[in-house]
Amino acid sequence: MLNALPLDANGSVTMGFGVSSGTGTNNNLAVGINCINSSSTGNETICFAKDSLTTANSGNQNIVLGLRVLQACSSGFKNLGYGIDVMPLLTSGSNNIGIGVNVMDNTTTATNNICIGVDAMRDNTVGSETVSIG
Repeated sequence: MLNALPLDANGSVTMGFGVSSGTGTNNNLAVGINCINSSSTGNETICFAKDSLTTANSGNQNIVLGLRVLQACSSGFKNLGYGIDVMPLLTSGSNNIGIGVNVMDNTTTATNNICIGVDAMRDNTVGSETVSIG
């Protein structure tokens, strides 16, 4: 029988190198290398990744799986990123879905976007309410 992973004082689970649930955070799950390592108030975030959500400060309810996903996201919430280099420069944005490789690669601010595939919305810097299939 496997033992459950231990929860920290805020109800978060962390495992890996450079992984943290942050201070003042609640109910996060972080597994990987260098993920959620600077969060101060982010809550209810799931991160199975390497070099992802590395500057997360106050983002909530983000789901990240992959490599360099939402790497610079400091205040975004309710974003879903899956793949490699998905929304790596997004600093603030909400309700975005990025799946693939180099998705929204240069986007810094965006809301309500769905981008799927290779290079979907790659060169866009700011955008909202867009569907892009690459």
